[in-house]
Amino acid sequence: HRALKTIDLARLGPAKVHCRESTALEAYCRHVGPHPNLVQIFHVGVQGNLLYYTMQLADDDRTRQPVRYGLPEHYRPLTLERVMATGPLSVETAVEVVLRLLRGLSRLHAVSLAHRDIKPANIIFVDRQPKLADIGMLTANTASPSHVGTPDYMPPDHRMDLTADTYAMGRVLYELMVGRDGTCFPKLPLRILDSTTTWDMDNVNAVLSKACAAEASERFANADQMVEALEACRQLPFDALFADLGDIERAAAEKRRSPYIPIAVAAIHALPWVLLLILALVAIEKLL
Repeated sequence: HRALKTIDLARLGPAKVHCRESTALEAYCRHVGPHPNLVQIFHVGVQGNLLYYTMQLADDDRTRQPVRYGLPEHYRPLTLERVMATGPLSVETAVEVVLRLLRGLSRLHAVSLAHRDIKPANIIFVDRQPKLADIGMLTANTASPSHVGTPDYMPPDHRMDLTADTYAMGRVLYELMVGRDGTCFPKLPLRILDSTTTWDMDNVNAVLSKACAAEASERFANADQMVEALEACRQLPFDALFADLGDIERAAAEKRRSPYIPIAVAAIHALPWVLLLILALVAIEKLL
């Protein structure tokens, strides 16, 4: 099963068509290539006044299952927005989802393409893998201000370049953990800061502040930088680490032991019995 998107060319001016969807499709198909966290496009064509393309079909929202063998009667695509409708996710799940999406975004940024419309509604799940979808606003990286995009996920300076994508990813991460209440955005509330031992939440908070800075020069320049900063927030499990080191040291000490030590120990243990045997033999000889 595939998803099909159609665009009525008759309702759009030629300039808009060439500058947006068709240009985005060409750049995406020519330069990006398959990635587990980017939606895959299979075919692009024109039929009459319709520009169309086929792509991966999202999992079903109601069953939360991949659509492999048949569409449910009331199919609805599973998006991150639908997942968020049930409430905030755990910190561990939220960060894992965003890290995967950032790796997909990194593929776009590697060829100087900005997505420009990252938001929960444009993130789908295919075979339970989160993917950036809806590439209609994708364009070459530019520092020019723009009002193209979704206001809640656009940076305050409206600079829709690669840093606008990292801003949107920061916003998505914040909402996954906190919900849509943006009262403290981008600062995390105390209840989130104290909710996990897997991540250093003070540093996660710092990553969010940088990703969602008002000025482009203060934001992460690309997805790779944000991935590195977020990965560095992972707590090292020291207790397990030192337990593992102790096991390694004991194993090494065991290997260093001389192979003759067990023989010597056995001989020492057998010595009293040997002496008793000798004494018994001497006593028997005297009796004879």
